[in-house]
Amino acid sequence: MYACETVTCGRLSVGRLWMTAVLPRLSVLLLLLASWNLIFAQSVDAQIATHVVINEVELDPPTDQRTVFDEWVELHNPGDSSVDISGWRISTTHGRTVTVTMAEGTVLQPKGRCVVMNIQPRSSCDAPTGNAQWLDDSDESVVLLDSAGREVDRTPSFGDGFNDNRSWQRFPDGKDTDSPADWVLASPSTKLAINVPEFLMGTLVLIVSMIAVFLLLGFVKRARNLESSDRATRDHTSS
Repeated sequence: MYACETVTCGRLSVGRLWMTAVLPRLSVLLLLLASWNLIFAQSVDAQIATHVVINEVELDPPTDQRTVFDEWVELHNPGDSSVDISGWRISTTHGRTVTVTMAEGTVLQPKGRCVVMNIQPRSSCDAPTGNAQWLDDSDESVVLLDSAGREVDRTPSFGDGFNDNRSWQRFPDGKDTDSPADWVLASPSTKLAINVPEFLMGTLVLIVSMIAVFLLLGFVKRARNLESSDRATRDHTSS
């Protein structure tokens, strides 16, 4: 009868433990992570607007708005077709209201973004600064109208008195359920870029899934090496 040494039996037990206990549990964990990621993605996709939205609003940038007019509104086209926004208007609703009208020939590309400053009489996309203050720091709601005056989008009432890089952002880009829950006050602002919460959530899911895969592959390789080594030891002992 084969009588293994303590070290050899211990190594064999570890290998069997990985194969019979740890490996199945890691497989289930990986499957759950993949399923959660798929459900999360499908849920988010179902809430993404099919029309141009107000995607981000910077009410109080880290400058002196009495002399530097760099408050801005980001428009986002989550659709798959270009949208001509010539003559579209962005209006404020609190205090002294201001309306900014988009210049002729302004087209928002599919998945594209346009940052709008208060430039009169017509504003274009992505100007470095405006020529007047227009967004209040409290109780401000912004409305987007098309060239015919039809309301396309409206934000909840926002407040931001921090005078820093925080901005109100849709979470994630383009999400529109007509609820204040679509928005977060996040830092830093993400002008012309994917909004921060969306990026972090997707990255977190990807990192966790990759770690689980690498651990799973590593455990399988280690278990197989242990069994091969123990088999060779048994053969050598029996001979």
